[in-house]
Amino acid sequence: MLRLFFDFLGLLFIGVGIILFPMPIPLGMVSIGIGVLLLAANEEIVQKEIRKKRQAHSQFDSLMRKLSKQFPRFLGDIVKKTDP
Repeated sequence: MLRLFFDFLGLLFIGVGIILFPMPIPLGMVSIGIGVLLLAANEEIVQKEIRKKRQAHSQFDSLMRKLSKQFPRFLGDIVKKTDP
């Protein structure tokens, strides 16, 4: 039940992020990032896709590694799940 709630919340954040994306303030990007993190916490499919992107794009991978050290521990653990 909790997993379903977080999946719904992640999709909601992504949907709001898509709507806010064209605004001058980057709230859409932040909202999409939060939504993807919420989905990556629970969904193996999302984790697998993020791993593929990290393997294919070294700059993205290095950014994720850098950010995982700055995130709070629970968010850093989610990012580490997607480590290639």
